[in-house]
Amino acid sequence: MSACTYYSFTPCCGGEPIVFKTKDASDVVVVFPTVPGVYVYEGLTYCDHLGNCLNNDTAYTLQEIPYVGSCEELESTYAPCPYIIDFRDIAGEPKVYVDCESAIREVKVKCAQAYEFVSCCTGETSVYTFSDDDGTLIDSGSTYLIIFDPTDFTTAGCYTITKIEVENPNILPVLDPGVIITEADDCNEVTCQFLCDPCLCYKFEFPGGSNFPSVSAITCDFESVLITINESGEVIIFYSPEVSQLLVGGICLRAYQENSIGFDITETGECDIVYWNASGSEINCPIYYKIINCKDPLEEYCVTNDLSVEFANNEIITIVGQPGKCWIIEQIDQCVSPITIIYTITNESCEQCTLKVDGNFELINCNDLSQIIYTSTDLTVFVGYYISLVEYPDDCWYVKAIVGTIPSDVPVTIKDSFITCNDCSKQYYILEDCNIDDPELPIITGTDLSAYVGQIVTLNSCPEICWIVNETDITADNQIVHVENNYATCELCAPVPPQPEPPVYKYKSVKPGYNTPGCSPEKYEEYMCNFSEAMYRHVMRDAYGIEPCCGDDDIKWQIKKELIQLKAITDPDYNCTISTGCECTTSSPGLSQSNCES
Repeated sequence: MSACTYYSFTPCCGGEPIVFKTKDASDVVVVFPTVPGVYVYEGLTYCDHLGNCLNNDTAYTLQEIPYVGSCEELESTYAPCPYIIDFRDIAGEPKVYVDCESAIREVKVKCAQAYEFVSCCTGETSVYTFSDDDGTLIDSGSTYLIIFDPTDFTTAGCYTITKIEVENPNILPVLDPGVIITEADDCNEVTCQFLCDPCLCYKFEFPGGSNFPSVSAITCDFESVLITINESGEVIIFYSPEVSQLLVGGICLRAYQENSIGFDITETGECDIVYWNASGSEINCPIYYKIINCKDPLEEYCVTNDLSVEFANNEIITIVGQPGKCWIIEQIDQCVSPITIIYTITNESCEQCTLKVDGNFELINCNDLSQIIYTSTDLTVFVGYYISLVEYPDDCWYVKAIVGTIPSDVPVTIKDSFITCNDCSKQYYILEDCNIDDPELPIITGTDLSAYVGQIVTLNSCPEICWIVNETDITADNQIVHVENNYATCELCAPVPPQPEPPVYKYKSVKPGYNTPGCSPEKYEEYMCNFSEAMYRHVMRDAYGIEPCCGDDDIKWQIKKELIQLKAITDPDYNCTISTGCECTTSSPGLSQSNCES
């Protein structure tokens, strides 16, 4: 298989290699004096098929990259590499350098240096390089005042800047050295704190009197302003001696200082900065909303909801959980103990809304629209929903509020509520565990199990449990189920396993390691534990003179222990025959008897 070769130029300052064919546009192989070698490119920017470029006055390490295979197939599969530029056509015979360091030093190539910026305010980090950086621009590890956008002082901040190594600094965003405002570590704690403090909203009110109040302040975009009053006692703000305006409502400031007293100053919270631009900024003082009961103005609540649109449209709202009440929306500057509400826009006036919530309701059978019930029963929270009624358990009703009198008034009792007519109308089923001794909780489902009513089923989610299926009026906490198998009875679904035969104990040891001769392990442990206690009392009495207050049965447990150990050496399956002669039998292991006289 043929092989082809490509030229690869790797930047000495770091970055992705640039790859070219070894031939020029005339299909002539370009030969470099030394390969591999270090060269400095002097020419216009020239890029490969991946967008990686040779740049003027930049040092590169040149290498040949062999490819074993078909070059035509390779370049038909991938974007073809461009032709190489003959360096001799640009600046004569190229000079070969010993290494990257010597090339950078001799040609004075400036490699991009990466710096990590750590914000003194937030601790957030970002990485940049500087243009025209000869390595002495930053004292690594020092703190500087940086303004990223000279036209917008709000981009100012204190940053601790540290040199770091990255694989390819050339792809990092580049900053102009002009963004550095101070020398190393001149961004002191006071400056940093001033830049970090939030922008707050203040209200300046002049209650009257002989004082002529004056306040010097710094705005959120770091402009100096003067706040005072005019001859009419109105609060006025001066941006310059020539530019001023009346101060209506609050103003967002970073700091202020009273030159002379007289203002009532109230801080109402952090400002919301909408946008910044070169000509200034739009800054909103915090705005809150409160709701007031249409019928009882003393009942009001501050809310966390953004009701700006509803307030602008003079909407009246109703609130979930507050039936029979309509609410006006007002705008306020401060909010104490706000609540979050779920509300509905009524598109009506306070009087119309109050009449509706105090009014009557129309219930429409969603499966037979000709059936309608009128009622004065308070169904405010169910308006727009479907309900089932105790009085009409087989029907579902859509709740609609109406204004005015009703032809009849039928008291109703809510059974349940639903989002759709289908959810309300369908039959629900209850699944109960066949195991009555330790049953699982019943399952309520709206899945159609009409074919399995009265039968036993297992479910895909828990095939080991058998469930009895029946219809139910319960709808709460229903879930979807999938039937796996069905059976006629619980016994067929989960047959009772045969009872095991009781164990038969032999008078012999269970080896290795544990003897339970002639009885159950429980009885054996009873004997051995009591024997051990008896021995402990015996040692305490003989060794230490401590007389136990119990232990009258100690001798009994010693005897039982000896008897059970005796049984351990007896093989019940051995047939022991009694000899009638005068000679002892020794033909078999075990015990034998003899009538011989000694």
